[in-house]
Amino acid sequence: MTFKNIEKWINEVKEHAEPDIVLMLVGNKLDIVIRDPSQRAVSTGRAEEFARKHNILFIEISAFTDTNVRDSFETLV
Repeated sequence: MTFKNIEKWINEVKEHAEPDIVLMLVGNKLDIVIRDPSQRAVSTGRAEEFARKHNILFIEISAFTDTNVRDSFETLV
């Protein structure tokens, strides 16, 4: 898996948004990879490295189990 589309979106947002915008990369479906790690498409470390490289926040969530969903919004606010 590559991050080219995400890089494109980041560049578009930065081009059209306020200069102090805060961006967050959100990895969803955490519940699935907790149950079955072989289902993981992108490692946490790789996603964290990508986020650091682009100076954006990163969090893994599960919308299904509501894990870290509130935390992601509170961090952005």
